[in-house]
Amino acid sequence: MNKKIPLLLAMVLLTAYLALGLKNRNIVSIWLYIVPLYFIGGLFCFVVALFFTNPIQAYSSIDIAVVVGLVLVPTIIGHSILNHCMKYLRGQIVSILNLSQFIFAGTMGYLFLDEAPTRSFYIASVIIVVGAVIAIRGKPQRTTTPKVE
Repeated sequence: MNKKIPLLLAMVLLTAYLALGLKNRNIVSIWLYIVPLYFIGGLFCFVVALFFTNPIQAYSSIDIAVVVGLVLVPTIIGHSILNHCMKYLRGQIVSILNLSQFIFAGTMGYLFLDEAPTRSFYIASVIIVVGAVIAIRGKPQRTTTPKVE
């Protein structure tokens, strides 16, 4: 399988996810939107996981703690913040701010896994930040359309 296909699929799904957040930003409570969304996403992941794992096997307490941590921090907290931001900010700004995930990933990798970031991590981080600043601060060019008489 081409390695670019999963990446393309992930980008398409993120775009659909942000479009759903934008479409549902006027809902009275964010919980009326994200609870069904997470439920459907969880069911989908469960069904897909059935093809790749043995659901009957016993899991260690560390495995369960890791899964609970992944559910709580990036999913419930992170995605809820992302959807909350969609209510007040433009979708383009939210997707650019979403690029800041590398900060948390690098920090948690260093603190919890004793992984020191390499020089390429810092170079890539600077490039990401500079690109985000350029995109956020850039002024759209006004185009003039010729008048049809």
